[in-house]
Amino acid sequence: MVGSLQRGQTLTLTPSRTRPSNKMVGSLQRGQTLTLTPSRTRPSNKMVGSLQRGQTLTLTPSRTRPSNKMVGSLQRGQTLTLTPYRTRPSNKMVGSLQRGQTLTLTPYRTRPSNKMVGSLQRGQTLTLTPSRTCPSNKMVGSLQRGQTLTLTPYRTRPSNKMVGSLQRGQTLTLTPYRTSPSNKMVGSLQRGQTLTLTPSRTRPSNKMVGSLQRGQTLTLTPYRTSPSNKMVGSLQRGQTLALTPYSQSRQGWS
Repeated sequence: MVGSLQRGQTLTLTPSRTRPSNKMVGSLQRGQTLTLTPSRTRPSNKMVGSLQRGQTLTLTPSRTRPSNKMVGSLQRGQTLTLTPYRTRPSNKMVGSLQRGQTLTLTPYRTRPSNKMVGSLQRGQTLTLTPSRTCPSNKMVGSLQRGQTLTLTPYRTRPSNKMVGSLQRGQTLTLTPYRTSPSNKMVGSLQRGQTLTLTPSRTRPSNKMVGSLQRGQTLTLTPYRTSPSNKMVGSLQRGQTLALTPYSQSRQGWS
């Protein structure tokens, strides 16, 4: 441990059962609490940066060799929680969280990889919850105040990529399941927009290029096997686009 603890600070290191390695570099300030609790098999926890007044950092890997790295700085009132378990998860977070932000990474059951690059702003929430088989979630861009991004792939290796920026009050939901859907969205959604992708059962190809204007609704509902949905363009205020892939045809995830 390198650094200095100041008045009112608490540092707790609680490794158990097999050779943990805990390194903390930096300084904690008044009222801060840092807790490192690896257990059962050789975890390695490294924290680089500085926590400021009222911050809480919790690293809790368990059962098999997790590696948690956090680079950046948390500001007053922020909470960062990394909770991988059961099989070798790798969680990397690069960037900075600002006041009132919450970042939660919860991969489980088989080697998930979660990467988040960018910055969350005040009041934003980012949740990545892959389960059961090797999901890969990548989010590149920035969320602004009041935005919510949810990626929920399950059952077979989905790949969700979102490139662009969501603005205040926007909601983007990608929910592929059971068989190889591919959802790509490029562009930007504006305030009050909702995008839903829903193809099913047989190989439809849906391409939409252009822009929908205020109050428009676009629904793409193809059926039966391997749908491919591409949407390029921008949706404007009050628009709704829905794509919902599900059911049959097992192919490799793109």
